[in-house]
Amino acid sequence: MHVDVKYLPQLPDQDQRTYLFTAIDRATRWAYVEILKDKSATATAAFFFCATGERQPTGTHTFDLVCADNRIEHRLTKPRSP
Repeated sequence: MHVDVKYLPQLPDQDQRTYLFTAIDRATRWAYVEILKDKSATATAAFFFCATGERQPTGTHTFDLVCADNRIEHRLTKPRSP
């Protein structure tokens, strides 16, 4: 999986910069994106659905809902593991 974070230009009606988080599955070329207000460790961990990889998907995140709608089993893995 490839992950990238880019800052988006700040628009005149915005009070702060936003960041585009992108994850691309190298095997399927499936992409997932979110626009977040910061690129902190907390925001990054939330983007990956959990920081430790030790809990189950919540079932309420947009990604979980798309998986459920398409009858795809969503499992979390530990960071830095295949």
